[in-house]
Amino acid sequence: MSYLFSSSARLHGPATTNARRFLAIAIGLCAFAMLALSPVRADAYEKRELPKVYKTAKAINYSPFRGAGPGFGEVPTDRQILQDLGLLKKSNFKLVRLFAADAISERILALAARHHPKMKFQLGIFFNNTAFCEDPANQAQVDTGIDLANAYRSVVAVSVGNETTIPFPQLPIDCLADYIAEVRSAVKQPVTTDQVAGFYFGASGQNPDPVLALIDFVAMHSYPWFAGDFWDWKQESVPAGHERAKAMMEASIDFNKLLFSLVADYAYVDASGSNSKIGETLPILITETGWKAFATNRNIELEAYVANPVNQKWYFDLLDRWRKSGKIKKRHSQPGTSPMPSAPVNIFAFEATDEAWKESDDGWGFWNVIRAPRKVLCQSGAGGPCKKKKYEGAGYFPVLQNTSPLVAVNPDQAWEGFTFVTDLPADGGNFLFSTSLPGPLLPALFESTRPGKGILTLAPNTLFWDATNPFWVKPDGVTPNKVVDASFFVSNDNLVGQAVVFSGKCLSNTLGVEPLTGEPYTAYAFIRIFDPFFNFLGQTTVPLVTGEPFTVSLDTGIVPGAAIVQYGFTIRGPVADPATVQSLGSVVLKVATP
Repeated sequence: MSYLFSSSARLHGPATTNARRFLAIAIGLCAFAMLALSPVRADAYEKRELPKVYKTAKAINYSPFRGAGPGFGEVPTDRQILQDLGLLKKSNFKLVRLFAADAISERILALAARHHPKMKFQLGIFFNNTAFCEDPANQAQVDTGIDLANAYRSVVAVSVGNETTIPFPQLPIDCLADYIAEVRSAVKQPVTTDQVAGFYFGASGQNPDPVLALIDFVAMHSYPWFAGDFWDWKQESVPAGHERAKAMMEASIDFNKLLFSLVADYAYVDASGSNSKIGETLPILITETGWKAFATNRNIELEAYVANPVNQKWYFDLLDRWRKSGKIKKRHSQPGTSPMPSAPVNIFAFEATDEAWKESDDGWGFWNVIRAPRKVLCQSGAGGPCKKKKYEGAGYFPVLQNTSPLVAVNPDQAWEGFTFVTDLPADGGNFLFSTSLPGPLLPALFESTRPGKGILTLAPNTLFWDATNPFWVKPDGVTPNKVVDASFFVSNDNLVGQAVVFSGKCLSNTLGVEPLTGEPYTAYAFIRIFDPFFNFLGQTTVPLVTGEPFTVSLDTGIVPGAAIVQYGFTIRGPVADPATVQSLGSVVLKVATP
């Protein structure tokens, strides 16, 4: 999505980095070329006021997924959801945005009603398929959203669609307007649609007027993170060090202010047929914005320098200062009109917790995947005290982050998955193919034992099991026919040229032998080196033994051509039947304290 606009198609959709790049270009072409005013539907409606909680409460986006994600059928447990809601309450988040209207959101609402009755929610209606106006899955979201909004008093607003105006494909604007009108006619709460900022000021290629005439408030997404080409994040004119970091963080807020002002100043035809400006007629909220605490995407230049929990803290402190300034200061407007706002009514932070299934779009959480609080939460109920110099250690250009040669089992790194598939040794052990996989599908899963404490669990691969396919399983339908070499690792090019040490502790290794093939399951820790084209140059490994620490060392500076360093774990063994995989054992590793 646009770096001027937003982050990604969030909870129930894949990350859309290419679309971001497209819109980053589009904003440069269109930012000030607003669409001409045009007629809109004349449906009369009375604008619904925002509930008081929108003006007073800390707000945040929340998704409960910890593992493989919704696309692979992950179903968070009640215990996990309650843990998350408890953390939100402890940190005084009283207004929570949910992304979809489905069974999982219903469980969140039900559990909150029972255990945290004062917590309020903005319920989302998520459209997976934006190519067509009439889609059964989209209509099911609408129907469920209406039912949930009417069933739960904690739902104080409904948002119809999440970033549906981003190419490709865009949901046709008339279809979005129809969905909004349908929902609005069936619920009593204020209704909006969550869209990138550029949509709201006419820079997404669609005329927003039909939607603006129907909604009760603007829900805009704003991410300087993805807009590196459109604001000066490097600040090279400022001396390197703390002052450069400060200048960069202040510039990020100025960029948000620019987008906000473009939205507020956009003129449209309202439901009565009058020409109006958004800022004079509709409350404006930023319902998604964030700053990564660690780097997960090599394709975004600034990530290598400023993906940092200190910068994340600084960003949200500055945002909060800006938001509060809007309560005491308004911009001048034309005589006879409402004052123009100088800041959003509220800002929903993205996001509550990390989500490993998003891979390169992970790292935004106020809590990491094992629910350890990040620096952004200091002085909250969950985060402990802030240091006196709370912005000390902030990242800035050109100082790279995370360059220490001492590495550990840290969930605050960009862990990746990769598999090699071979024939069984009895069949020659020939290499067949390799593929990338999200860690939870290897499976390799960080899990919270209690907030801030966790484990990493590795197990034999079941993803490829298919009893009906003789490629994977022999004709008897029960004997594995292939071996999977599954690696879970961090790739850090900044370690090249250094003597790298990777250490940790194996809490247990119960892997045994696959009984039908007689092939063992093995697990080890490694450091590997590749050239720039991912040609393998060498590795060191150590086995993982129950109750014992492990240390892997490799001097990457003595390997000619070294350009890529990876460290992590590998489990090798026959593809496993999901029905019997628990009997094959697993490896449990202690997670380092962040």
